[in-house]
Amino acid sequence: MPIGAHMSIAGGVHRAPARAASAGCEALQIFTRSNLRWDFPGLDPAQAREFRLAVQHARLQCVIAHCCYLVNLASADPAIRRRSY
Repeated sequence: MPIGAHMSIAGGVHRAPARAASAGCEALQIFTRSNLRWDFPGLDPAQAREFRLAVQHARLQCVIAHCCYLVNLASADPAIRRRSY
């Protein structure tokens, strides 16, 4: 049985905790948005509440948001470094 896994947020971020629980996970990691884009809409407060309730219901021990792949804090390009922060 897996301890943790990366789960899809397809259909809404609130669905990921149930997917993790059904896979027998105790921990969950998700991308909160596209992992290949800088721009993104903010998370709706109602969706955030629904996600927190789903995490409690799934009894997950640890939930981690994975950052996008574009972040590069050591970039030689000042613009990329600034965006990364």
